[in-house]
Amino acid sequence: MFKSAMKLMLFSITLLVFVSCGKFKKYNTLPRGRRPFEAGSTKTFEKLLSMYGNITTVAGAGNVKVDCDKPGGNSWKLEYGGKPAVEAELSRPHHTISDDEGNLYIADKCSNAVHVVNSNGIISTFAGANDFAETEIIGPRLSLPNGIWLSKDHVYILNLGNGSIIRVAKDDVLDFKVLFTDPSLRHGRGLWASEDGETIYYSSMDKLKRWTRSDDKIISYAEGFKELGNIAVNPKTGVIYATDRGEIDPSNVKKRRFSKVYKINPSTPPINVAGKEVAGSGKRSNGKSGDNALSIGLDEVRGIWFHPLGGYFLATHRGSDIWYVDIDNKMYLFLEGYRKSPPHNEDGRHFRENFGRSTDTNRILGQKVAEIRAISIDDNLNIYITANDAGVIRKIECVKDCGINK
Repeated sequence: MFKSAMKLMLFSITLLVFVSCGKFKKYNTLPRGRRPFEAGSTKTFEKLLSMYGNITTVAGAGNVKVDCDKPGGNSWKLEYGGKPAVEAELSRPHHTISDDEGNLYIADKCSNAVHVVNSNGIISTFAGANDFAETEIIGPRLSLPNGIWLSKDHVYILNLGNGSIIRVAKDDVLDFKVLFTDPSLRHGRGLWASEDGETIYYSSMDKLKRWTRSDDKIISYAEGFKELGNIAVNPKTGVIYATDRGEIDPSNVKKRRFSKVYKINPSTPPINVAGKEVAGSGKRSNGKSGDNALSIGLDEVRGIWFHPLGGYFLATHRGSDIWYVDIDNKMYLFLEGYRKSPPHNEDGRHFRENFGRSTDTNRILGQKVAEIRAISIDDNLNIYITANDAGVIRKIECVKDCGINK
């Protein structure tokens, strides 16, 4: 009895130290007055839906589609700085994350910059080039920033164009450091850093890689993917989840196949397989909302973010939908999209208004987002969607039982 009690006490102390050291970003506490979603509850998805209200645009005018590899691939202009973010043209943004003060950091790939939107909705360039001219660089020189992650004091940037990960102090953009370079980095967009900056995971095409500061070493942590999207670390378990966009379908080069989500349990690397499949059937479209997550097709899944009450969101690029996977691995369609929907479709309306009412003659009715690249959640449980080749950041506002304990 005494030994059992001692073991329990030691486990509790270990868990407390593990969490309080800030190893995992943010959600070690729950919204005030809320219990986590329960396993086996048929009301879980309904509870989640009841928490959210209208969808709006918080950044991006959405009038110009750009291609980084072509002339005119950067639509950012110097005069956008200091103006409302909804008036600025973004250039294929790939991820948006909020800090604890409500500032939104946007990895704007084709403008070679990270922009920030303050709590008043005003945009400015945080780091990188306002233009292609070298004289306009703020802080570190960025080249095709494809991924981003935030800690309390720093912004981490996946600099795809020159294969590096850069850390920038939030309060002083001139205080930056190239943490490491990886000449083999390609098609990377997933990025995660521990709060202390000791460990970084990032995606590179078919490999999930890990860098550790203690030995300044890069290892291939898991392999065998097709083309990795974003990654997320379960804040309660420390297990890594990775989205795989899939490979180009040889029968139709404009589409992809084998898009799935993987759970990668900690083990001795390298792992020569991608990990355990947890979502996605590998087909572009099959199954229905409420089915097991492994039986539903995901059309180019890229975005992933854990909900602090349990489960996680997935976002598909070509499919343009947002799905919610509960803790029983049931998957539900949370937000409908269509890849040709206008950038600000149904702005100001409830995010489920006209849900399921799209028809062949009016595909955009109810389908509010297009070409999603990433999804994230802030401390007030608001949802941010980085979407559309025209470059917009959409927000679904939390209206009930919101807020994270600090």
